[in-house]
Amino acid sequence: MKPVKQVFGTSMVALLVLSAAYWGSPAFRAVLGGQVRNYTGWTEDARKADPVGFVNHIETKLKQDIGRFQLIRRNLRGELNTLTKKEKEQRALLTDAETYAAEFRNAYQEGQFPVEVRAAAYNEQELENQVGITLAEIDAYQQNVQKLSQVRQNAELKIEELIVCIDKSEAQLTALSTQRELLKVRELTTDGARLLSQVDQLLHRNEEVMTSNPVRSVRELQLSGKRSHNSSYRTR
Repeated sequence: MKPVKQVFGTSMVALLVLSAAYWGSPAFRAVLGGQVRNYTGWTEDARKADPVGFVNHIETKLKQDIGRFQLIRRNLRGELNTLTKKEKEQRALLTDAETYAAEFRNAYQEGQFPVEVRAAAYNEQELENQVGITLAEIDAYQQNVQKLSQVRQNAELKIEELIVCIDKSEAQLTALSTQRELLKVRELTTDGARLLSQVDQLLHRNEEVMTSNPVRSVRELQLSGKRSHNSSYRTR
């Protein structure tokens, strides 16, 4: 699959070239008609009757895609701020839990009961229970930190991809006037058949970028962390 940052310029050129090929080759139209119609919403007759309108349609679609990408980027940035804050909180809790566990273990190894740790007195069984609970908490915090860190990194990468896609799409909009003139004279400048083999993949990738979101809500991550915590505690 092509890298995301290459999708949009190539996708637009592919659509424009395919349109030119339709007008210039009846055989090409017979082979490709159904596929292109499915993606553009334009029939062969409509494209032939209004080639400039077809380009305008593509231009409108591209502007819509840019708007969607900008919305996804804004949402991701909002989620990224929440994820960063939550990850920091979980790391702090993990550090504290590891400190407490070390204190409880040291007190247990001394073997003198009852023992006072953190302003509370424990007998042997109570201290064993406390160590088990604290270790379960550590496991949960470690899993939460790992998940939050991975999702945060994915979100950062996705934001970078979206910025590149938006820039490429805006550059293609600038070039549309030239492409429109080429289509008016029905000049085919690229191998349309070769590009056709990429159209399905390119357009599907376009949709994937618009709909995919690596960020789960913090509530989902919290619930996942609680499930991990409960599972770890039951096994001890």
